[in-house]
Amino acid sequence: MGLVVGTSVSRIDVLEKALGSGKFAADIQLSSLLHGKLRLSDHAHARVLSVDTSEAERLPGVKAVLTAWNTPEYRFGSEFQDQTLFAREKVLHRGSVLAAVAAVDAETAEEAVRRIRVVYDPLPAVMHVMEAIKPDAPILHEQLATYPGVNPAHIRGNICSQSMVAWGDVSEGFRQADHNFEHTFTTSTVHQGYLEPMASVAQFEPGGKLTLWTSTQGTYVVRSRLASLLGIPLHKVRVIV
Repeated sequence: MGLVVGTSVSRIDVLEKALGSGKFAADIQLSSLLHGKLRLSDHAHARVLSVDTSEAERLPGVKAVLTAWNTPEYRFGSEFQDQTLFAREKVLHRGSVLAAVAAVDAETAEEAVRRIRVVYDPLPAVMHVMEAIKPDAPILHEQLATYPGVNPAHIRGNICSQSMVAWGDVSEGFRQADHNFEHTFTTSTVHQGYLEPMASVAQFEPGGKLTLWTSTQGTYVVRSRLASLLGIPLHKVRVIV
């Protein structure tokens, strides 16, 4: 261990990153490439009354406009399936995806997104977790009990799951302690800054093989979800980070 701890380790990719010659997903250029853009929610919490894509679909160069109404309903999530590809009845945060456009170039896709008309019925939003768990807080996931992976017995308002961890006789431990301290600790959100922009490039080949170049750390999660969503065998999906 003495040869490793405290020893400077050279990164094998440092030169290409310093020179800017490294290839990221956003650098991949394929022939006949279509460009995708997303129509995102303007509201944090609202009912979606309508999503009109007709003007976007008529724009020259637009090849497809996808919404919750012309794609399969697909649920996914880390602990339970609380997420969908597109918002249908409600948006639950600013930036919820309402539609996706594929066009011959990025400018056309961006213009098509601007032409998508969404009608909302705004609802009260909660901005803090402690406000969200109050009994009278606005309910976000109204069908929470039906989500795969959720235990209906745990649901209380916006609380979808709870657990308690204890060892031994906790009450007796407090009684025997010389001092008991109780406090609330908070910290700001911290996230690393990536060198690469967030991007994905997909290539669907004859024979049903799908290759995806994407900026992610969850290689195999992306692979399994793509296979499940598209209904293709796992061995035909390749994810390149």
